[in-house]
Amino acid sequence: MKTRIFYFPLLALIFLFTLSCSKDDLDDPSDATRSLNNSVQKKSLNFDFKEVGNFEWSSQVNCDQNGKFFLSGEMEESSLGILTTKMLICTDYGQLFYIKGVQTSASGDELHFSAQELTKDAQGYWMLFNYEGGTGEFRNATGQVKVRTTQGFQGDEHGLYMFFGKGTVNM
Repeated sequence: MKTRIFYFPLLALIFLFTLSCSKDDLDDPSDATRSLNNSVQKKSLNFDFKEVGNFEWSSQVNCDQNGKFFLSGEMEESSLGILTTKMLICTDYGQLFYIKGVQTSASGDELHFSAQELTKDAQGYWMLFNYEGGTGEFRNATGQVKVRTTQGFQGDEHGLYMFFGKGTVNM
């Protein structure tokens, strides 16, 4: 009988502690994660590169019946070293122009970019590469790089290109 008397107040005390605890009083782990992510500063790179490569007209990709060019090259960037580039350009040789591409580091990390327009000024043609994520060290990359371009056809469907880019990429 004494054992029951002892357990009853103990159970009542545990019940009161349980009632006094609220889920609202507990820290949300996602708040801590957000705080940690905000406290990590992104590394900002002054992106400065030269790229040389080949291009060819391709019928292997779908660009809604527009001109399709596949470019493959190698770039040397002042901070990251040598990266390989693969990109697709779709154009109607007038108003429509877009690029989707990937630059890959020696470690295999990919940096994704796109461009929406080719512009001509007194110095020649240029486009604005928008960097938006990737893999590995580039997974949170963002930024814009102005890229000047020259190209020369070596026949009707292939040729050489050169890019010169300057801008900022945050990682």
